[in-house]
Amino acid sequence: ATNLASWLLFHFPSGVDVHNEKGKLYISGWLSDGGGGIFGAGNVKIWNMSQRNFSIPVPPAGEQTLYANFRWPADLAVDESRDKLYVVESLNNRIIRYPIQSNGDVIVNSGDLIIGSFGLGNLQFNYPQGIDVDELGEIYVADTRNHRIQKIGVVNNNAVLRWQSGSLGNGRGSMILPYSISVNSRHVFVSDPHAKKVLIFDRESGKFAYEFGSYNLSDNSGRKLNKLGGLVADENSLYVYNNE
Repeated sequence: ATNLASWLLFHFPSGVDVHNEKGKLYISGWLSDGGGGIFGAGNVKIWNMSQRNFSIPVPPAGEQTLYANFRWPADLAVDESRDKLYVVESLNNRIIRYPIQSNGDVIVNSGDLIIGSFGLGNLQFNYPQGIDVDELGEIYVADTRNHRIQKIGVVNNNAVLRWQSGSLGNGRGSMILPYSISVNSRHVFVSDPHAKKVLIFDRESGKFAYEFGSYNLSDNSGRKLNKLGGLVADENSLYVYNNE
């Protein structure tokens, strides 16, 4: 029988996105029910928003499920127009794409595309964390320990690099450990908690456009984002989490 008390728990929730048409909420968690003794074990939970209850297409973590196989799923993104779910696996340095069924659920072991491996090359990652998808199905990834972001297209079911941007440093346009990423029709927004700033790039070219925040510990201008976390953008606004 399904243990709903366990299913209700979140252990280090790390990412969230919605499929508005299907009324589903997708939540990633770094650890599944405490990790089950497995370092980096994680899960993805699917909620039915319209009825405010739980939609469980398969038993929760602890049995042979989609959720128990992830190694630190740091974030996820829903491509509504194509009914796809993208999940970032930080410890496996890859992205897995899953088809979303007509009822909004995801079938176990149904991943139809894997992008990435460990490394510095194109379409490679080093502990990626944030992900977002635009209306064209283009993918944006915060490649955290490579100190960069990558824009990736999918052509004939093959991943294609569009551009890379960023480098290690504290200067303008540079990053230390980019974390969260969000896009609108014009720009890509990236939070870097270690550099205590938010960076903005042109969505089409990847060219650095602007940043705000300050790494300078003596800066008292109010620009510092000392406890920066995630962010999300729409066409007119940018929402930034800063726990101060």
